[in-house]
Amino acid sequence: MNVTRDITPVVHLYDRYQEREIQLGREAGLDVSVYARLEYAADQMHEIRLGLLAGVDITNYADPRYTAQQMAIIRTGLTMRLDVSWYADPDLDPDRMEVIRQGLESGLDVSRYADPGYDLDQMDEIRQGLIEGLDVSPYARQDYGWHQMAEIRKGIETGLDISAYADPDIPSGLMAAIRTCEDNGYRVIRDPDTALT
Repeated sequence: MNVTRDITPVVHLYDRYQEREIQLGREAGLDVSVYARLEYAADQMHEIRLGLLAGVDITNYADPRYTAQQMAIIRTGLTMRLDVSWYADPDLDPDRMEVIRQGLESGLDVSRYADPGYDLDQMDEIRQGLIEGLDVSPYARQDYGWHQMAEIRKGIETGLDISAYADPDIPSGLMAAIRTCEDNGYRVIRDPDTALT
């Protein structure tokens, strides 16, 4: 009796970089099944493999929606035992994730700026104020541009009365001029009926 066998050729679906990450994981005795999937690029596989080696909970970032850079920032936070839930969001760009991670590393109250409504520069201005131990509430608002935030922060740092220029309708250049006047001993009194532009 003749038996016919269907012989299907084996096709290598992984590229050589992916194969290398899988091989390195096997050599280290890791469960490579968590990342040996075509949906992961080699650099994503690399980050998951590093997380497995470090013994961190990779479920926080083993998701193909994260870029390798985002995965690295989450993995770094996990190795430092930080609460990565503040920034483990595939919709948050890596730069903003890193600013939040740095704040957590410094022991700051990142709830003041870990908001996707802030751009990177706004987040950084609020973080800078928190690092300096300032009350950031006068400028931790999304209606201020980061230049405006910087001017208000500088006024708070030097103990100035910021009420004359802490207004989102006042351009940052005018804020700087008012702050400089006050810093030089001039008292700026704002007429509420006059627009400052």
